[in-house]
Amino acid sequence: MNEELIKQKKDIEQEKVKLDKLFSKIAGVRLVTFIAAIILLFMGVSDKNTLLIAISVLLFVIFAFFVKYHAGIDDKILGINAKEDVLKRYIMRCSDAWKKFKDDGSDFLDTKDTLSYDLDLIGKNSLYQLINVAHTDLGRQRLADTLTLKKENVSRLEDRYSSIEELSEKKDFIIDFESTSERIVNRKIKEQEKKADFSGESIEEVSKKEQEQSEKAKDSKFASWMYLCMLLVPVANIIAIYMVLANGKSPSLILFSFIFGLVITWGPKVILDNIIEPVYKYGSSANDYNKLLSLIAGETFKTDILKSIHERVTSRDGLIQAIKQLGKIGTVNNISFNPIIHMVLSGFLGWDYYIALAASNWAKKNSGVFEECIDIVADIEELESLAVLRLIRKTTKPDIHFDNNLALKMENVYHPLISTETVVSNSAELDGKLTVITGSNMSGKTTFLRTVAINMVLAYTGSGVCADSFSAPFMK
Repeated sequence: MNEELIKQKKDIEQEKVKLDKLFSKIAGVRLVTFIAAIILLFMGVSDKNTLLIAISVLLFVIFAFFVKYHAGIDDKILGINAKEDVLKRYIMRCSDAWKKFKDDGSDFLDTKDTLSYDLDLIGKNSLYQLINVAHTDLGRQRLADTLTLKKENVSRLEDRYSSIEELSEKKDFIIDFESTSERIVNRKIKEQEKKADFSGESIEEVSKKEQEQSEKAKDSKFASWMYLCMLLVPVANIIAIYMVLANGKSPSLILFSFIFGLVITWGPKVILDNIIEPVYKYGSSANDYNKLLSLIAGETFKTDILKSIHERVTSRDGLIQAIKQLGKIGTVNNISFNPIIHMVLSGFLGWDYYIALAASNWAKKNSGVFEECIDIVADIEELESLAVLRLIRKTTKPDIHFDNNLALKMENVYHPLISTETVVSNSAELDGKLTVITGSNMSGKTTFLRTVAINMVLAYTGSGVCADSFSAPFMK
């Protein structure tokens, strides 16, 4: 598998170089088009030359096309970077390099949870750090709860094992799913960086403000007076432009009309932002969530758990469509991240009112849709993380028995967190009586105990275990 991953990574790197060059070229053309449009508009208004104004409008349309095209390339680069990172992490899991992964689940580690500490289930150099492919907060939480045995999975071990096994055989699906999920995180970070650069605040401050905004935004609705403002701004500008071109009024009238539009649009910004909150929170990532749902919907599953998740996606009327619609609103709203363009659109059209109206209408029809979407994604992320172990380690199906027989029997059991190049496997049979493990200092007695215990944890989650065979009772 390692050679296959390395080849995929090289192919992606070559594609990334090509896109970076194209991205730079389009950025230059876009800038030149915008400057030319501004100059021609100024000359046309000053000289009252309708032809120059018409050409400037055409250039603005061309500029808008380049903005959209440029954003599309940027989106592709974001996706390629995410997939490259995912492939890189799989390659790192084949050695001890996985211990450098940033997400080790330490935020879920309870100081009183001695089991997780002793067995390295979560935290630094842990099982969580090795196998986690979850990027949503809920997916990360579910994986942590599973590995620390806070989540009860014993009642459906057979179904879970079959589902995890099936996912491990769908390598392309797993990689594409995680790559798309990682895009969501990377996109959010990128947007926060843009906001931080624009406002002069730190990313932490921007993130805190977003959280506060999200909490305040509940039950915000598009009020009737907003319809009037939404129409007033463009009408006032149309009248001003007509007065200048047809009646010979001073061009400064357009400037005053533009400033009037900014005041009307940005005056109630706090109120409008509350309405637009679903777009700010999910809009830019909605297209990625739509792709995640589409990946699930487009896949054929055999096991009951995965079929149930698939049915949740496909049976709910309008779930994918609702996420897709919010993604379109978010794509349109992305233009707001360019302060100059946002100012022009706000001053001449009352831009934020139109976004707020679209967001308000979406929220009325699709309450709770995104929460359900994230819940579905989190379920897949948890199962995929456990499937990762099958891709990077030799595993087998454990035999868990629920009688009073406390016997354990294992052949060539080994520790999943020790490099496959140095790990030593052992076989043992404990018949339920007192067993004494002897050996010299540093000979591996404690490691062996931890090896048995961490594989028992894996068995209780429905995952495969690192052994040729493994039989154990269900016990604390």
